[in-house]
Amino acid sequence: MDKILLNAGPSTRGWHRVESFLRCPQLYAYEKVLNYQWPTSPPLVKGSLVHLGLAHWYARRREDQQGGDREKYYTANEAMEIGAKEWGELGAEWLPLAKRALAAYAAKWSTEKHKVLMVEEEVRADIWVPKLSRSVLFTQRVDLVTEAADGKVYFWDHKTGFRSGKQMTTRYILSGQFHGIRWFGGQMFGDRFGGIILNQIGLGIGEIKLGRPAIPPAPNMTQCFPDLLADAEASMAELEREKRDPWKWPKAASEQVCMTPYGKCPAFALCQWGKAGLTESGAKERT
Repeated sequence: MDKILLNAGPSTRGWHRVESFLRCPQLYAYEKVLNYQWPTSPPLVKGSLVHLGLAHWYARRREDQQGGDREKYYTANEAMEIGAKEWGELGAEWLPLAKRALAAYAAKWSTEKHKVLMVEEEVRADIWVPKLSRSVLFTQRVDLVTEAADGKVYFWDHKTGFRSGKQMTTRYILSGQFHGIRWFGGQMFGDRFGGIILNQIGLGIGEIKLGRPAIPPAPNMTQCFPDLLADAEASMAELEREKRDPWKWPKAASEQVCMTPYGKCPAFALCQWGKAGLTESGAKERT
């Protein structure tokens, strides 16, 4: 029997596309209308490999808890080795770090008592959009769902980065990704939903840093989340109905948007030079 390799990638119709539009409609047009993809970055590869490893570590743990067959899933290391091949040279370069991170994680958390309910499962909802007089699909792939000893259900989000710690949680307080998770958690489990566990794996130089800091609540944003989605979907649909030239969608043109905490927006050269910036940006059409 072939072993199971889990999908730890983006969901079918998730937050990333909405976030791209809200960040800058022109960025959305590059990614979703022109169908460009950007050069692979080391942080993406590292994060993807660790996510894949954690998915299989927890899937096998669930089998142990339920008296199932853990061997139907690849081990964490096997899964990461397979995933690394998909990333080519960058995958080979960062695979040893990902394995070291998983080893540190397993050593620290091997005795935790959470009951594993779901691993990398896509959750779905139809969001009513009044301006369109119809519903639209919204999905999220939840990294992990567990039940604690008190019966509360927690949705987990794995985050890798150069640093970890409580100081890094502020950026997520108003993040639509996390309010989507909170919204789904409440819809699916009601009063049993205990919140989000931010599972941080710091991949900086030296020791792997692990932490699970709490994200402060933002109940107003969570309550407004369906409206946020509906407004974004209506605006996207309006621009698409116009059949506007995808190179001439509305642009944010802001130093706070065009420059990010990670450097230039990937589409920087396209907005600077137009089609003449394609080579500089490294953008390629998805095949």
